[in-house]
Amino acid sequence: MNYSLNSLIFTKFALSLRANANLVEMKPYRTICLAVFVFVFCGVSHAQRNTFGTSWGLSEIGISYGRIIKDNTFLLAGIHLETGEAFAGRANMPGAAASFTWNTIFARKESGNGNEIRFFAGPGAAAGYCKDIRIKKTEQGLLGAYFGLKGRLGLEIIYDRNVNICVCVAPVLGLHLAKDMGGNLLARYYRYGLMQTIMPEIGISYRF
Repeated sequence: MNYSLNSLIFTKFALSLRANANLVEMKPYRTICLAVFVFVFCGVSHAQRNTFGTSWGLSEIGISYGRIIKDNTFLLAGIHLETGEAFAGRANMPGAAASFTWNTIFARKESGNGNEIRFFAGPGAAAGYCKDIRIKKTEQGLLGAYFGLKGRLGLEIIYDRNVNICVCVAPVLGLHLAKDMGGNLLARYYRYGLMQTIMPEIGISYRF
């Protein structure tokens, strides 16, 4: 499907709405939802500039959305659960966080069977609410908010069947704010964020 055919579909859709004005007035919410769907379909079905998938790491589980901005630039955003302290048995519930990175593809390599391998890196930001890791056994891991700069370095395999597989590291250089048992506010660097430098993250996404 090319863009001229997409435009024709959208035009026919608009004419059908005009011919059924009474239906539009009775159920406007359905019309709006259908119009948004057609617009998105016409805009991205051919280019396949979007991805949606899941990511897994030693300290997090989440979902992600990617968008190709230019040929060598793409945005990757996600929300995830901070599971490090929960898996270690030192927290009753996992934390939650959101992040994004603006990535640049600096190298490409074609495989013999037609797939492509991309190497990329980029800066971004992250923020969340979780229990940070403790370094000493006598130290208490504190629950609080964090925010900071996030980086991403990795490779992505682009399969011809609309599937991408990504392996990367994504450390966070940030500040963690929490209150101790006495109610005093403590501000210290986000330790789990730095540990993610050596914690690889694996992502699987669908391209559309």
